[in-house]
Amino acid sequence: MNNTVQRLLLFFIAVPAIVVMIVFLPGFHHVAASFIIVMTTAGASWELAGLLRAKGFPVRRSMSAVVGATIPTLFWISTWLHHPILPGRIALLGTACLLILLLSPFAFARIDAISRLVPEVLGLVFAILYPGILAGYLIDIAAALPGSVEATITFAAITFGNDSLAWLVGMTLGKRRNLVAVSPNKSAAGFVGGIIGSVGLAFVSALVFPSYLPMNPLLLSTLGLATGAATIVGDLFESALKRSAGVKDSGQFVPGRGGFLDSIDSLLFAAPVFFGFCMVFRLFG
Repeated sequence: MNNTVQRLLLFFIAVPAIVVMIVFLPGFHHVAASFIIVMTTAGASWELAGLLRAKGFPVRRSMSAVVGATIPTLFWISTWLHHPILPGRIALLGTACLLILLLSPFAFARIDAISRLVPEVLGLVFAILYPGILAGYLIDIAAALPGSVEATITFAAITFGNDSLAWLVGMTLGKRRNLVAVSPNKSAAGFVGGIIGSVGLAFVSALVFPSYLPMNPLLLSTLGLATGAATIVGDLFESALKRSAGVKDSGQFVPGRGGFLDSIDSLLFAAPVFFGFCMVFRLFG
């Protein structure tokens, strides 16, 4: 099965599955969707540790995976607090406490382990930030936002639409390549196609969910542009990590995509941007 067929199958199976899960399994603050996000983040963190180890950072895969699972879980637990600001504060407080718990043993490191202290600490902290905290905003979109069903479907449309249209336009019309060193196969046409797809799907979402997204052309255009750009940059950032580590894919768990981190890299950067715009819509829409 070639890569094109695998990507199409993944798109037509994964995206509807996410939508069905959000719409029909909303119980316990969307625990089913949140569980998938937590487990995927754990897998992505496991793979990230492999990339870091390839560059000499002695990060334990198991510890990285635990961190990856814990951070979005803290975000999910905080969604039970019905307050406009408090859930995010509680999630970040829990993350800070976890960071203190993980870093405290380093204060009592043996003399022979001190030389490895800086790279190990930096690798662990990086795993907390990426994908940990960024993945927490995926939880917030799915479980914390008012109108989480509409928010999740809109987010999926803008991000997956960006990725799919960028790939399609790049495959058919992309001639000018080598624009970015970390991913030389990406084309200018693909980038433009992805952004147009994100903006267009933001407007489509406003038509489908008029009570959730106001038909404000400026806000919708900015939402699509900013989220679409973050989607592209997230993908390129992970490509830079892989190129630095000397690997093609972060893993081999997802057909047509590579690893867990390969599958959510663009979503990690897009989620906080989209969440922020949803807050803007809520305040000023």
